[in-house]
Order: sequence, then structure tokens, then C-alpha cells
Amino acid sequence: MGEEERKEKQESKTSQMAYFGKISLWVAIVGIVLPLALALLLVAVDRLTNYETIIPQRLYTLHFALETAALVTGVLGFRSRYGKAGLIISVILLIMMTYIFHFR
Repeated sequence: MGEEERKEKQESKTSQMAYFGKISLWVAIVGIVLPLALALLLVAVDRLTNYETIIPQRLYTLHFALETAALVTGVLGFRSRYGKAGLIISVILLIMMTYIFHFR
């Protein structure tokens, strides 16, 4: 009985790590795609209406928040390959954004 319970607990923990890993990867991807899509939409609105929108700071904040969430869930799901991928993507993008803000 003890061996079966231990094995079941280990499988549950592994599936939970894979779940957090998948969330990390998807949030990292959405953290790239969503701000870029919104930026393109806002540029199109600017060009069509001649109305300047002041949204870039909010898009940077959205990107930073999503990548930070991907970083945290990537740490939680680090033992899965999805968690490692999400963690690597989010760290690279956060470093790049920090570099861009610093030298802007």
C-alpha cells in the first residue's frame, strides 16, 4: 500500500509540474504576441484617424507583467521541458526589454 501511494503522489507532482510548464510556455508566447498585435492595431488606428494614442507604456507594462508571470510559472514547472522553454523565453525577453529601456 505504501509503495502505491508514493508512486501515485509522484505521478501527481509530475503532472502538476507539466501543467505549470505548459502555462509558462503559453504565457511567454502570449506575452510576445499580444502587445505586438495591439501595437499594430494602434498604429493602424493612428494612421486612419490622425489621432495619436499614448499607449506604448501600457503595452510595455502588459509585456512585463505577462513575462513575469511566465517566469514564475516556469520556475514552478522547471522539471518539465515546457517549463524550461517558458523560463528561457521569458528570461531572454525580460533581459532584452531591460536593455532597451536602459539605453533608450
